[in-house]
Order: sequence, then structure tokens, then C-alpha cells
Amino acid sequence: MTRAHLLTAVFLALGALGCPGKPALSSKASAASSSATPVAKERPVIILITIDTLRPDHMSVYGYARATTPRLKGWAKMAAVFQEAYTYWPKTRGSFVAIMTGRTAGESGYSPKHPELHAFNPTLAETLQRDGYDTAAFVDNANVSSSLGFSRGFKTYAQMWADPSLLDEVARTEEITKRAIEYVRAKGRRDGYFLWLHYVNPHAPYTPPRPFDRAFPTRERSDRTLKVVDGFFGGVSRPWAEAMPGRTRLSDFVNAYDGEIAYVDTQVDEVLRALDANGSLSRSTVIISSDHGESLGEHDYYFDHGANLFDPVQRIPFIVVGRGATAVRSDVLVSTLDIMPTLLDAARVSFPSGLAGRSVLPFAAGRKDSTRDTLVGENDRGHQGIWNRRYKLIDTNPGAIPSVREFYDRAQDPREIRPRSDLNEVMKAYTAGLDEYRDIELRSGLRTRLQLEGKASPPQSRAECEQLKAMGYVAECR
Repeated sequence: MTRAHLLTAVFLALGALGCPGKPALSSKASAASSSATPVAKERPVIILITIDTLRPDHMSVYGYARATTPRLKGWAKMAAVFQEAYTYWPKTRGSFVAIMTGRTAGESGYSPKHPELHAFNPTLAETLQRDGYDTAAFVDNANVSSSLGFSRGFKTYAQMWADPSLLDEVARTEEITKRAIEYVRAKGRRDGYFLWLHYVNPHAPYTPPRPFDRAFPTRERSDRTLKVVDGFFGGVSRPWAEAMPGRTRLSDFVNAYDGEIAYVDTQVDEVLRALDANGSLSRSTVIISSDHGESLGEHDYYFDHGANLFDPVQRIPFIVVGRGATAVRSDVLVSTLDIMPTLLDAARVSFPSGLAGRSVLPFAAGRKDSTRDTLVGENDRGHQGIWNRRYKLIDTNPGAIPSVREFYDRAQDPREIRPRSDLNEVMKAYTAGLDEYRDIELRSGLRTRLQLEGKASPPQSRAECEQLKAMGYVAECR
């Protein structure tokens, strides 16, 4: 790959692709159209289903040996399955800012100092609502709370953790499914709507309900007893050990993680069946994806995500079902930044400015050639990365002198444990691409920072804090 090709790819990934738009009308055509009877626009159904902390390599639809997603595997026979999909930001809050705005952090203003969806960003829901869409969301993760800006553009925004009658994660999960089905049935085959469902499973602690808690009892050859530790490196975190008493081996946690995936597979299946039963699926574009993956002991990092940019936390499922998709397995590079432009393209709604992604509908329909050669990503720790199907460059301290960069050949080293120092010419191209990305982000950040100076983070409700504590995001609630 040449430097020129890589820089072109970086610019494409950062938003050189614009609005699908409409051709300008001539004055004669405009006059004719103004005197004609207006034709009502048919609005397709737009649905986003996100499953928290989901690794594609633990899904049978992606080839996993265990039958964790047999129902999704069935739907995939008529869907586009993207096999090289990655999150832009491997932590829930930052990831959903990118998903709901289609913008990189420099453009959206997201950072650990300002961790919210800021009001100057036009969101996916707002854009569709302005075009006449009814909008609804049923979600279960306090990192996407209304207080953080995520409800903007939604007529209905149901936060399951805030409902005191839902006593545990299973109750909240099933309430999402129940309310989604009621909403779909109430809408029937009427005008289009936008529906977002976010399931918190299989986020740790992994506590699947019966019979999924016993669905995968086997132990792997590489199984080992884990130490109880403070934090997420070197063993199982103390809160997870306390939440899952009697489980001490790696397989206990992986088996439970897989059980949670099998459980949420049944929930998504119910929603898709409801769509199919009332005849809406054929006029719906449904994306099934995740905010990020999960580290299950890789790099001595256990049952958490966001601390690095390695594949276990970066890779995500990305499946397009329904209108605009055909049965295809695609290896084009796809990012969570592509979700907003894809769904707006499906709705035939013009893109807001500043989007960093592109619509993947042409690839869902079978197109194979792609002009995108690389993807980029960041995390809460300030790490930045650039990668393609084979190579990955990670900078763990951007801007430092000397820089702290690791370069991996994932074809030779799929576990990303042996940084290469002998591929200087190849690494130079990725270094140039990452430098270019960082420079663009810095310039964007200078603009957005002016809008955020003096802005305090929004306060958390007690219910939000308690759920975040249960998921390991905060230590104590005051």
C-alpha cells in the first residue's frame, strides 16, 4: 500500500463521502413540480438493534462452534453479514456518540472530559424525525441515558434501568422485547418509523437465566483458575467474582458469556418474527450490531473492554436484514461510524455535514469492490489506531516523543502479541495515515472545544449510578 493510497483512505474514512442528495431541478422542472399534485413520500421502516459487548467470534452466525446464535444464523440466510466490522470507540458511551452522530470524536466533541452526546451534533433520530419519522427507543444501559443527550430526536425514550418494577437484567431485557413487539404491532404496515433497541446482555457480570446458564458446560483445554484482583488485569475483577460466586475458572466465565449471547439471540429473534408476521420486514432495513467487543483474557485482560485497541474489543458483528440486503458474506471494512449514513441512505434522507462514515447498502446488496483501505479508532485512554484486514498500528501515547507505537501483522500473529519492528516500509505508510488522522482530529477538536469550555458533565440520577456500578463503570454512588 502506498502512502498516497493510505492517506486517501483516511480522508474517506473521515467524511469525504457526502450526502446521497438529489440532483438539482431545472427552473422548468421546478415550476412543473410546484403545480403538480405532491406525491406522498413512502418512508421505509428503519430499525437499529444493538447488543452490548458482543464478540462476533463467539457467535455461531460468524462460525463459532457453539450454537450461541442459531436464530440469527437462520436470519442470516437472507441477510448481509459483514465479517470485517469494527467499533470506532470500544466503550459504550463513546461508541454510541459515534453511532448516533456518525462523527469522530474531534467533530462530536466527545472525550473522557466531556463524555456525552453534545447538542451541537445532529443525531440519527433528529435527522429522521425532521423528515417525518416517528421515533422510539427501548434501551438498557445508563451510559446512553437521556441526561447524556441520547434521547434527542426520540418521541419515545424508555430507559429500563429507571423502572423500579424491573428488578434485574432479565426483566429489563424481556421488557425491551415486549415493548418493541407492541410498538411494531401497533404500527403495522403504516408509514415508516425509526426504532432503536439496546440490550445490555452479554455485558459482565455474566448471569444468563435458565436454561442458558447451563447451555455450555464444557471446559477448554487451556482452562485455568483465575485470581481475584482489583481491576481487570491479571484475573477476575472482585465485583464479578462476588456476582458469580463459586466460579473460579476461565471457562466458567466464558461459558456464562456464551449463555448470555444465546439468551439475547432468542430476544432479537422475537422482534424479527414480529416484524415478519405483520408484513413489515420486507419494507424494513434492520441493522444488528454492537457497541464493542469484550476481552476474555487476551493480553491478560479479563471480562472488560476499552483499555486497548486489540481485536477482542474492536471487532463487532454487523448484519443487515430486510430491505436493501441480500444473502451475502462481505469482507469490506465496516465501522460503527457507518451505521448512521447506512440507515439514512435506507430512509432516503440527506446526510448532515461532517459524517465520517459511509453507507454500506451497496455492499449489503452484493457489491464487492471498495475504495476504503483502512479504518481508524480511539479509546478513553487516548490510544489511537489504524488498521486493515492484515496490519494494525496502535499508538498508546499520541504526540509523545519518542512515540509509543506497536505494529502488528495479524496474518502472522492473529492474537496481536508480537509487535513487528522489521516492517519499516509498510509501517511508514500506516504511521503517515495515523499522523494525518490525528492532525485532522486536533483541528476539529479546536473548533469543538470552544463550544465546550466551562461545560460541566451532567449529573447522574441514583438509578443511573447504581446500574453503572453494577456493570463496573463506577466504584461508588454518593
